[in-house]
Amino acid sequence: MKNKALLFTLLTVLLVAGAYYTYTYLLQPKSVGYWEMIPSSAVAVYQRSSCEECVDSIRSSAWIELWKRKLLQNTSGDTAFVAALTRVAENAEFISLHRTTKNDFDFVFYTKLNIGSEGLKADGNKREKKQDRIFDGLIVHERSFNKLTLAWTQKDKYVACSLSAILIEDVIRAINKEGHNSFSEKLGEAATLPSVKNDAGDIFIDLRELKNWLSGFAADAGVEMPTLGKASLLDIKRSNNALILNGFSTVGSTDKQSLLPVFEGQAPVSFTLKRFISNEAQFVIHLGFSDSKLLGERLQEGHTEMNRTALLKSLSLSDAELSNLYEGLGQEFALASMELGSGISAPVLIVDVKGSGKWMETLDKIAKSTSRDTVFVEQFSAYSIRKIPVGGLVELIFPILKRKYTGLYYVQVGNVIMMAEDLRALKIVLQDFDLEDTWAKSMDKNRFLESTLLESNISFYLDPARSKKVVLDALHPDWASFYTSQQQVISKLGVSAIQFSFLNKNFYTNMHLTFASGSTSKKSASSKEVSVSLPSGISSKIFIVRNHNDKGNEIVVQDSLHQIYLINTKGEILWKRQLDGFIKGEITQIDYFANGKLQLLISTEKSLHIIDRLGNYVKPYPVTLGFSNELIRLVDYDHSKKYRFLLTDKQGVVRMTDKEGELLEGWEGLKSGGELLAAPRHYRIAAKDYLVVAQKSGKLQLFTRRGELLKGFPTDLKTRPLGDFYYQEQSKDNAAGFVLIGAEGYRIKVDLLLKHNSNLFRKTLTKDM
Repeated sequence: MKNKALLFTLLTVLLVAGAYYTYTYLLQPKSVGYWEMIPSSAVAVYQRSSCEECVDSIRSSAWIELWKRKLLQNTSGDTAFVAALTRVAENAEFISLHRTTKNDFDFVFYTKLNIGSEGLKADGNKREKKQDRIFDGLIVHERSFNKLTLAWTQKDKYVACSLSAILIEDVIRAINKEGHNSFSEKLGEAATLPSVKNDAGDIFIDLRELKNWLSGFAADAGVEMPTLGKASLLDIKRSNNALILNGFSTVGSTDKQSLLPVFEGQAPVSFTLKRFISNEAQFVIHLGFSDSKLLGERLQEGHTEMNRTALLKSLSLSDAELSNLYEGLGQEFALASMELGSGISAPVLIVDVKGSGKWMETLDKIAKSTSRDTVFVEQFSAYSIRKIPVGGLVELIFPILKRKYTGLYYVQVGNVIMMAEDLRALKIVLQDFDLEDTWAKSMDKNRFLESTLLESNISFYLDPARSKKVVLDALHPDWASFYTSQQQVISKLGVSAIQFSFLNKNFYTNMHLTFASGSTSKKSASSKEVSVSLPSGISSKIFIVRNHNDKGNEIVVQDSLHQIYLINTKGEILWKRQLDGFIKGEITQIDYFANGKLQLLISTEKSLHIIDRLGNYVKPYPVTLGFSNELIRLVDYDHSKKYRFLLTDKQGVVRMTDKEGELLEGWEGLKSGGELLAAPRHYRIAAKDYLVVAQKSGKLQLFTRRGELLKGFPTDLKTRPLGDFYYQEQSKDNAAGFVLIGAEGYRIKVDLLLKHNSNLFRKTLTKDM
């Protein structure tokens, strides 16, 4: 009997407990907050700060303005709709960013704003379509204005609103999951990282989703983008003309294809390679580390064994030699993108190495074993440039760069090795290094770098002004159209940086996004009006020259009395000099004495002039030519400053003088047969020098350095070319050749065939739109 009573009591307790659990956890409605509404598919979430002044301060930045333009790009001028949508966005306490298609994205705004009552009213003369429907137990309200639909749902006092009804359905699914598998759960530890107060808010980023989102902007769907890590939590604030985002990023799982895990445990380092970064660089990636051996082990884990073995074999490289390369690394390497003209850009890899010589020995060995005949060697100034004719080296050593090369030019400069697939890019970096036209010597760049992290493991630097063309070419057509339409805002974007520095078990993260304030574009903000009074009217165009002392710009002009003036940016005339005629062609600056000091090379119809920046002639100049001159071109064959001057008259007779103005043998009067399209131009192709002469009649001629016409030339383009011409380097998709635009608007290319003995021939003539 006692046992039955005990059993009855136990069952009663269990029933009561079960009823309480069922009511409390199953039947009782769950309280829903903003975090429970955010779908796990979000790329990033912004949580607004309670500091209204802080929030207002970031709204006027060009970076935020660009986001606004994206939000409102299809509103078709409906002012009431724009005003209402702006009100929702500005009152949102949370905003989440989501991919909606492969190449597009949209936002969800979370607010307590009463949308349904006063809501969104279209202009009176426009028809508003209404639709309310049930989805998974909650009402989806939809209001359509022209081609746009605003959708929202409400749970308790919280409202989620978006221009994408599909995203509102995702919000409802998240609500019904009651926080399980939510965005905050995906963030993991990042959701609980410390943040500061009195800023404009916090931004939570899913770095894995960020990679997929960024890939949607690319024109080439095959572009492989690296994953950074797991997640980031960043505070956002404004400091003068910059948005500053600071916080931490988590590594997550040890993904062998992610960047942050590779640098886990590495001490941040200074950006000392800035002394080699050209001021012409469009963007730069800088990677720093303290343990090169550990870095090598981590990088090699990113290869499959089959891929790694194949790369080693193609380069005739052993495991021991590969290990020696990693052990020979210093503490940093950088990738700088250089513009080559005509919208073409190419990267240059700059690697800090130790002084033991392991790198050059190994690179020379690879070049020798992979070259078909002799190793390519070209002297450029004081540097010997060599070539590895096969690809795979960068892919093998630095797989995180996600770059594949078909060949590699390389050169040693002090304690660094520079490598590039395009020889022109490598020469630009070397020339700017010689001219000290680098980030380390630029006051503006140093001022910017001092506002960022001075030591880091991973840094991305972008100059939007210099990278416009390369960005436009890389964008998907839909985004290219938006990018082109927003140049007024984009022109305000300044040099910016994104950086990661290992600290304890996470990475301290810094984003420094600069912009121009007000309505002035970056171009006009950096321009300066110079006012100066001259005794006679200006007869020449305005020539911008460089002051070798302070690296600033100065102006050279000529008046109708044949006098030339050097004018500084304050409008002060530094000196004037009488010439014997009007300037013919361009003014070029040369380093006549090879000491870093620049002079002006000027030609008139009868004379050559070389004048230093104090207004004094360099001996033996001025030099009387003894023949008429119309065009001039400077030639510096191997960047050795042993200058040659190409001079052409109106009949197309080409002459060449040495550095002192004396005519050279074979170039006393080379008759091209007619007036030239532009001054003859020098190119170095496969370590040999060639001079190109293009006539207005449509004939193209190619001469050797000794003035000998090459086989297959002259070639008749059968049209009158427009404008100038340029040389297109050989690539895997295109043959090397000279490109011109014909009178009918056709693009004409004279393809060149390079034999293994380095002899050059004209191959074909192609024409396309």
